[in-house]
Amino acid sequence: CGQDSVDRTFTSVFTTDLRDPSRYLSRGSLVLTGLMWWRGPADSEVFVRAAADAGVAAVAAGEAALGTVPDDLVEECRRLELPLLRVPVEVSFGRITDTVTRRHEAERDRLLALTLGRQRQLLSAVAEGKPLGDLLALVGSATGVRCRVLTATGRQVDAAGPLPAADVDLLTRTFLVADRLPATVRLSGGEDASILAVEPGLDRRTGSWFLACDGRVDDWPAEVDATVRELAAVVAVERQRWDERRGLERRIADEVIALAAAGRSAQAELAIHLADLGADPAGPFLVAVAECPGGPPNLPHAAVHDAALHVTAHPVTGDHEGRAVAVIAGGTDDVGVLRAALERLAPGLQRTPLVAGIAGPVTPEALSGALDEALYAARLAASRAAAVSVVTSDEVTSHVALLSTVPDDV
Repeated sequence: CGQDSVDRTFTSVFTTDLRDPSRYLSRGSLVLTGLMWWRGPADSEVFVRAAADAGVAAVAAGEAALGTVPDDLVEECRRLELPLLRVPVEVSFGRITDTVTRRHEAERDRLLALTLGRQRQLLSAVAEGKPLGDLLALVGSATGVRCRVLTATGRQVDAAGPLPAADVDLLTRTFLVADRLPATVRLSGGEDASILAVEPGLDRRTGSWFLACDGRVDDWPAEVDATVRELAAVVAVERQRWDERRGLERRIADEVIALAAAGRSAQAELAIHLADLGADPAGPFLVAVAECPGGPPNLPHAAVHDAALHVTAHPVTGDHEGRAVAVIAGGTDDVGVLRAALERLAPGLQRTPLVAGIAGPVTPEALSGALDEALYAARLAASRAAAVSVVTSDEVTSHVALLSTVPDDV
């Protein structure tokens, strides 16, 4: 019975003559039985229930012992929608097992060759210096699975089309809080997406990249799963290269922050260094300050720099008085972008809160004052109880204005 399931695939073959083999069965297997356990309908009910509960692909019953397959076994399999195959006397279970084993070995060899071929393609593309977007396109073309690279602040590292903000929020939140990865989520359009880590370590996720791929990882064929995981390893290498480039820029960025703090006396040198880092010296600029008291020392710098990359491709991020500072070419509308990016980190910062202050936009000549204002805003943010607290210059102005209305004797 079960002719509508003849195309069902199975992963292994298991032979048993136990009346209740439930403890030995595995999902997706083909169960061979000689029916030595059968005495009547009650036995069929126990055996078929065990097979169905285990999720086996089918039962193949041999006719050698009884001369036929009992009708009650057929009916029980039909009732539980479990495919049942009849094995004639002239066909041995050994022959079935050998045939299945050979075919599975051939399929494994084919999948291994396919996977290795895709891995070689990826490694060749990396060696040729192909950009990350090209690598993702290569994997998508080979597997049919579209992959994106995102950061914990929701920035899309690759050049694929934008995601809805609600989906970005869901992906980043799941990445930050999931006990185990890969994890699967349902996006706003009803489609599934799988989240895979690029770098190991639960405690490092707030500064990490991750893969968001179409579909459920549990449903991927083995060769697709292997290719996507190889892609994750390649992205990890790209992330390391990115960090190395950032390290080279860091010294110049620290000098820019120091020159900005110095005020008008250093304007000419400031303009040169800004241009060296790819920023437009003419401005206008936002200044963001971040700190994470008691948290990982690199977290504030990584967080504010990645948030700044939502606004401009060339933020200048360094350190000033023990705090991370970013000088960002941007306008008034970009303040909200920075806030949203930083606040996406909140699910992963319940134990070590991040505080930030944002000032501007200002001209290059006013960077020193903006830095002071951002520092004050960060101190104000530290007084608030939140995993991520961001205060802007507008809020500082409102705060000062409110204090000015308080009588001196209060």
